[in-house]
Amino acid sequence: MHRILFTFSLLFWSICIGQSYQKMEDMEDVELLKTQLTLKSENTSTIRAQFEEYIYSSLLKNPKICKGSLTYSKEGSLRWEKTSPKKEIILTDGKAIQHQIDGKIKNDSATKKIVKRLESLLVKLLSAEFLESDQFELTFFENKDSYKITLVPKKKNSAKHLAQIDLIFTKANLELHHLTLQENTFDYISYKFIDVRYNTTIHPNLFKKI
Repeated sequence: MHRILFTFSLLFWSICIGQSYQKMEDMEDVELLKTQLTLKSENTSTIRAQFEEYIYSSLLKNPKICKGSLTYSKEGSLRWEKTSPKKEIILTDGKAIQHQIDGKIKNDSATKKIVKRLESLLVKLLSAEFLESDQFELTFFENKDSYKITLVPKKKNSAKHLAQIDLIFTKANLELHHLTLQENTFDYISYKFIDVRYNTTIHPNLFKKI
């Protein structure tokens, strides 16, 4: 029964955020979109946004909902901060990574490995590095309001942890609106980004102090 409900929730979520998409068959249109996204990334020094996180799991009756904020700098600095229901911070200045949950620093090797993988993925996605990455197979879709780019890992080892990534950009300004990290049909995380701001001034200490 849970699997039926989760399959329905996945379909419902797809309808809500994407409506219907058609695959972009014209390679000239695909290359133009890639160029536009690359140019936007090159002209972006910082990104700040609020987000809502929806965690769907076959082990949960209902999705777990979290809220937080994202701060990113082109130099590779990232602050990913959940504010509710629990407080969690992933922080990197491009070199060292810090991870804190409810005020407690997490330093064990297993946690560091997971956080490093997540940090690396987020930086690739926010900087548009994924467009030229040889780690993913990319497929491009569109509807009247937005573009959707689906990334499928080429390596089987990577696919065990992450089967697919979906990125949705608005056509109006190529703003990242949704991000979905899908482990399998029943386990996935979706992010909705709100109040996205580009090229604002960010104090350097925000990437150094938790």
